[in-house]
Amino acid sequence: MRTKYPKFQAIEALVDAMHLKTDDITSVTELRDSMRSFVARIRYKNCTSDRQVILKRAFTGSIEFESDIIRLFERNGIDVAKIIALYPEAGLLILEDLGDINLESMDSRENRIQEAIDILIQIHFAGIRCFDELRSIFRAHGRDRKFDLSGYNKQLAMINLNRIQDLFRNKFPNSEKRKILELLLQMLSFTAEKNPNCYQADIPSPLIINDLKPHHFILHDNRFKIIDLETLTLFGIPQIDLVHLLEHPAFQLSSEIKEKYINYYYDKILSARMDFLKGREDFKIGYVYYLLTYKLFISCVSRKKSPNLLNEFSGVPLIDDILQIVKKHEA
Repeated sequence: MRTKYPKFQAIEALVDAMHLKTDDITSVTELRDSMRSFVARIRYKNCTSDRQVILKRAFTGSIEFESDIIRLFERNGIDVAKIIALYPEAGLLILEDLGDINLESMDSRENRIQEAIDILIQIHFAGIRCFDELRSIFRAHGRDRKFDLSGYNKQLAMINLNRIQDLFRNKFPNSEKRKILELLLQMLSFTAEKNPNCYQADIPSPLIINDLKPHHFILHDNRFKIIDLETLTLFGIPQIDLVHLLEHPAFQLSSEIKEKYINYYYDKILSARMDFLKGREDFKIGYVYYLLTYKLFISCVSRKKSPNLLNEFSGVPLIDDILQIVKKHEA
């Protein structure tokens, strides 16, 4: 199992890489410390002036991958934090400091979600327009693995089944478990079918962020720039990123507002003639199907398990069938 990088090791690596002295570092503000990476704001002296940068340290390969993606984004007009320096031997990426104002922390965030969606659309488009270059980047960093859609769907369906069982204290008999599992598999198969190209290894498809958060959009000079790109993948449906953005607990958007933004996204894709979607209503159903996965995940992580979660999806094909099984069992 991988362990976290201690803070002092990251700072020592920065000092060595930038030929600084330890006394040159005037402050260190830890921004994130996870299993994936260590991120901090570093303030240091340079000759007679003070400078501030963002230091990111991650495991071997992740830093080089992210820096290659950042450079591709810059060449294609996608607003992203600029690279100041890269020290792969130390696992360090030094980025411009964009500040602390992000989409999640803003008071007027609801009025600016559309700007974040515009960046998201640019990134999804990049998967189509820059497919060959992206394939080369993914291959160079050992990320160009063949995707087993059937195996993935079975695994995700089983995970969702376990989470649904957990909501109801694991009381379902085996016959009902099998029915629910089959319905979950039908949902996943439908979504994949209605998003052609998204799981094809050799066909241009959207570039998916896969772990999008509102705080990944940093406001700098009154425009958003995106950060944290190490989770990008060439496999997956675009609804994943939309759900992670629009359904984030910090927003509490109304159904009408979410509908507006989903339609906005779909219309932009349609107008650009990017052929990776089929049908507006099918796209929306795929959104709801992935939303169920997302809400089950949030319920599991937060440990706020409520059987009423499924009631939110009453009337949705397949999910409604699951709900009927549950209600019948409860009765």
